[in-house]
Amino acid sequence: PDMKGLIVSAMYSFEANGQEKPGTDNNTRYAGVGANYAVGALWTGLTYETYTASNAQALAGTPDQKILKLAANYDFGMVKPFLAYAKGSDWQLGNNYQGGDLGTVGFDTDSYLVGFTAPLFNGLLRGSYQLLDGKAANNAAGEKLEAEREVWSLGYTYDLSKRTTVYGVVSVSIGDKSFDKDNQAGYQMANDEGRSLYNRTMTTVGLKHNF
Repeated sequence: PDMKGLIVSAMYSFEANGQEKPGTDNNTRYAGVGANYAVGALWTGLTYETYTASNAQALAGTPDQKILKLAANYDFGMVKPFLAYAKGSDWQLGNNYQGGDLGTVGFDTDSYLVGFTAPLFNGLLRGSYQLLDGKAANNAAGEKLEAEREVWSLGYTYDLSKRTTVYGVVSVSIGDKSFDKDNQAGYQMANDEGRSLYNRTMTTVGLKHNF
């Protein structure tokens, strides 16, 4: 229930990585709790999530993962800024940094987001900057692993009618500074071409209609 602007929620999954298997310890368990509070033009949110490794994952060296997220926005009328921060512990970045030999390395990460929306020409201008900065324990060569990715995005939505909206987004991702192949032996990109894939630009144009 909404308690004077405060809403609390909780989630639990007995298997967060595919089909559930017999025996609780044989599954990757997920648990999360969150709350958001809204009063007037202010909105704030907080979540804490954990992934508990299965027995097989723990034996392979995969650690339990934890992440805390904070976010807020305030509607000033002419502009609505957004702020967010996330702190990850032993976070697995393999899905985000494919191409590097990560194995079961867990990263301690700090993630930031600064964004805004603002009315423009009867539409809504949207922009954001995101940064992920991660560090992990030393690899076999005794070197500290670091991961970094920046994402810049700019978008615009325009209502053609009460039910139809046209939108466009340009997003630039910069990630080639992660896993320096000259300084982090054993956790390097396969080649320079593989590293160049971490700098990407995506353009999206779409039309949305609510029936």
